[in-house]
Amino acid sequence: MQDRRRLILNSAAAMAGWAGLPGSPALAQPRTADDDGFGSPAATSPFAPEVYRERRRRLMSEMKGGVAVLYSATTIDPAGALSGLARQGSDFSYLTGMQDEVGAALVLAPSERTHREFLLLAPRNPETERWEGLRLPLGQSVRRRTGFENLMRTDYLGQLVTGQRARAGHEHRQQP
Repeated sequence: MQDRRRLILNSAAAMAGWAGLPGSPALAQPRTADDDGFGSPAATSPFAPEVYRERRRRLMSEMKGGVAVLYSATTIDPAGALSGLARQGSDFSYLTGMQDEVGAALVLAPSERTHREFLLLAPRNPETERWEGLRLPLGQSVRRRTGFENLMRTDYLGQLVTGQRARAGHEHRQQP
């Protein structure tokens, strides 16, 4: 998805004559040697996954139990730098470091003994991936990029939150 957005933004910048002007959108960066060809989920930005893991740990220590569910944006404007209309939610971005992930959720359950944080990513859709770029299958590559050990698809969000809330007793709601 990131490559498509970069292409659209760069094309718009070139057509409008923005390239090279101060404050203009950056041109697409060349692929690096460690780029595996998958566009989503991208690595955490601008810090390493450990920074975001510590932020989640501090939040969970303040929560004193319960369950919190934070959602990513449902759409992100590829030219967000220009319009600023649709961008990633600040809370989700601050706790995960994921700037471009859409349709994802973060579940925090500080009172659980084993698994306290879950990242749920949007399901894979071959038709969408054809145009927006390949999504990584859940596994070690996603764990390395995001810093999350517990990964699921959002198809399981209802089941996960229902079980977590039953054990925790209450939930913390994200303010819109």
